[in-house]
Amino acid sequence: MIRIELQDPHPFSWMWTLNNPAKKQVTKREMMGKLKNWKRRSYKDAFLNGGHFVPSGYGSCDPNYSPSQFFTAVPASLVPAITLNTGPLTCVVDAIWNHASE
Repeated sequence: MIRIELQDPHPFSWMWTLNNPAKKQVTKREMMGKLKNWKRRSYKDAFLNGGHFVPSGYGSCDPNYSPSQFFTAVPASLVPAITLNTGPLTCVVDAIWNHASE
């Protein structure tokens, strides 16, 4: 078995699979109710170890952002660099932060 990774800090951004190209599709498909009509797209995502995305549905999936909501995404290849220092905070119960000591 091999690990397929998507370069995305997301709980479902990796999975274990057999070394079989047919088992490396990264999209979880729920085909019940409203979910069966979803349009699924991937744009400039980076997949490792043979992982691949299969789009579904017809028509545009462009988000309906207003100008104030619009943002430019960085390439997936930059995710390791921009998430380098992410993780759980080191917290101490009942600690008092002393701004003057910094």
